[in-house]
Amino acid sequence: MNKKGLMKFSLLSISLVLTSNTAIASALPMMLGYYKNQPQSSVELLMTIPQASVVIFIALSSIIAKKIGQKKTVLIGLILAGVSGVLPVVTSNFYLLMISRIALGAGFGLFNSLAVSMISEFFDGDEAATLIGFQSAFQGLGAAVMTFAAGHLLNFGWQRAFLVYLIIIPIIFLFMMFVPEPPKAAKAAEEALDQPTTKTKLSTTTIGYGILLLLLCVLYMIVAVKLSLFITTNGIGTASNAGTILSFMQVANMVTGFLFGLIFKKLKAFTLPVSFFIMAAALVLILVSKSLFLTGIGAALNGVAFALFVPYIFNDANSKVSQSAKASTTSFILVLANIGNFASPYGHKFLELFGLGDNGLQNIFLNGSIIMVVLGIIFTLLSLKKKSTKSDNDLNVAEQN
Repeated sequence: MNKKGLMKFSLLSISLVLTSNTAIASALPMMLGYYKNQPQSSVELLMTIPQASVVIFIALSSIIAKKIGQKKTVLIGLILAGVSGVLPVVTSNFYLLMISRIALGAGFGLFNSLAVSMISEFFDGDEAATLIGFQSAFQGLGAAVMTFAAGHLLNFGWQRAFLVYLIIIPIIFLFMMFVPEPPKAAKAAEEALDQPTTKTKLSTTTIGYGILLLLLCVLYMIVAVKLSLFITTNGIGTASNAGTILSFMQVANMVTGFLFGLIFKKLKAFTLPVSFFIMAAALVLILVSKSLFLTGIGAALNGVAFALFVPYIFNDANSKVSQSAKASTTSFILVLANIGNFASPYGHKFLELFGLGDNGLQNIFLNGSIIMVVLGIIFTLLSLKKKSTKSDNDLNVAEQN
């Protein structure tokens, strides 16, 4: 692997751990047995509390990066996540465990947005789009591998499951050795020092994409959250079957992430509406399914759609702002995406209220698919308009020449 290849791999490697906060979820039953004196909700909170600090530190990361540089910010985040991640191996104190999980989320939050924005600062065009797709795939790959490893480490006790976070150690050295401070970011920082009163404002496109991704995360989580209940309620299969199907969804997500660059080159602006129609089809397939096979296809399509619209939104949003605004743009969209994940149960509750029958669970899938079809039509028309405008501009330029 040449030097540029090592730099790309090292930059992408930090994404392997970004969605690993629930990698040790399989240890939860053993932890509930160990912490019998703690309320069940408090023990379960250990699985989700990192997300709260992730949101806070995503918002702070761009500010910190402007002060000390992006590379140092990422390294601090990795070190914090690495130390706090393995701390439960050496202590079973519940309150220290809770603090370590909060610190883990803080570490991830520090470099969450930079994992995307730094790609946009080092690379442009199709190369950037391809790598952003890879970044999404690396997240899925890391989560899958760490979850699998944690499950096997449980054979040696629940605390050993946290050893999976030792993977952060080689990532730290790779990033330190092969990823430089983005030259564009350094130049932007110098310009900011020359104009200290200048404030970077979020563009209308960034705000629009943030709100859109918030809604999309709520709709994507329909399958992630409701699939097990849907399968068991309708007598299609068991909760274990649902777990297997959801793993297929993650695999489809990962594979599509690796192929995103090729897909984007073919579809360009139509990538977004195509992903919406795919998700609509996924929700409809699951809704009408009477078999695990068809349900599995629906879940896989849901993963495909997610792996298309997430990198597209981040790539397109960053391509439309200045270098100095890339980090804050990514941070803003990520914060709203995480809020969408948090708020998804309330969004699903709202979708239950409207439907032809009194089956709230079916209403969620039906209304979700309708929303995705409407979004697909709207963004198809916008893409056609954009293509027509570009063709007219190219024609005018040709006539002038």
